[in-house]
Amino acid sequence: QCQEALVQGHALRRVCRRREPSSPQRHQGVREQ
Repeated sequence: QCQEALVQGHALRRVCRRREPSSPQRHQGVREQ
Protein backbone atom coordinates (compact mmCIF):
# COMPACT_ATOMS: atom_id res chain seq x y z
CA GLN A 1 0.00 0.00 0.00
CA CYS A 2 2.95 2.30 0.61
CA GLN A 3 3.90 2.18 -3.08
CA GLU A 4 0.35 2.92 -4.20
CA ALA A 5 0.37 5.99 -1.96
CA LEU A 6 3.18 7.51 -4.06
CA VAL A 7 1.08 7.06 -7.19
CA GLN A 8 -2.06 8.59 -5.68
CA GLY A 9 -0.19 11.51 -4.11
CA HIS A 10 -0.54 12.17 -0.39
CA ALA A 11 -4.04 10.87 0.35
CA LEU A 12 -2.85 7.28 0.53
CA ARG A 13 0.56 8.33 1.82
CA ARG A 14 -1.12 9.47 5.04
CA VAL A 15 -2.53 5.98 5.51
CA CYS A 16 0.88 4.44 4.97
CA ARG A 17 2.45 6.76 7.53
CA ARG A 18 -0.31 5.85 10.02
CA ARG A 19 0.27 2.13 9.45
CA GLU A 20 4.05 2.49 9.76
CA PRO A 21 4.63 5.32 12.26
CA SER A 22 7.64 3.41 13.58
CA SER A 23 9.58 3.96 10.32
CA PRO A 24 8.89 7.56 9.23
CA GLN A 25 12.48 7.96 8.02
CA ARG A 26 12.06 5.07 5.61
CA HIS A 27 8.99 6.75 4.12
CA GLN A 28 10.90 10.01 3.64
CA GLY A 29 13.65 8.13 1.76
CA VAL A 30 11.13 6.66 -0.65
CA ARG A 31 9.64 10.10 -1.24
CA GLU A 32 13.03 11.47 -2.29
CA GLN A 33 13.56 8.58 -4.72
